[in-house]
Amino acid sequence: MATLPFIRCLFDFFHKRCIILIERRRLGRAFMGWKWKNIPGWMHRRYQKQRAKFLCWDEIKYVLLDGHPTKKQLEAVLGKRGHPVSKHNVWCDEACRQAGEAFLRNIGRNIPSMIEEDAYATN
Repeated sequence: MATLPFIRCLFDFFHKRCIILIERRRLGRAFMGWKWKNIPGWMHRRYQKQRAKFLCWDEIKYVLLDGHPTKKQLEAVLGKRGHPVSKHNVWCDEACRQAGEAFLRNIGRNIPSMIEEDAYATN
């Protein structure tokens, strides 16, 4: 799902020979003709619509990254599977962690505690 907004943003900024750093399944579906099995039809149609905007789609170059690099792998610029790594992976990992924690904190504030409900039920 994250690929769709990414492709939309690419169109706004790049028009020729872009380098995309992305995950294997997304690369496969977007560039290598992999099947869209278990992907909702609306997502595939949105992808096709966004892709149609790129006249240079076949010229776009892409790189498969190893995810979640360690400090040592960042220094070597090479991940455990032999693919390159980027400091931007680390930023994304941290941003996702923070967003997840914020979401869980928010849920905790908006769902009544079962303990409080039991206390009211007995009075």
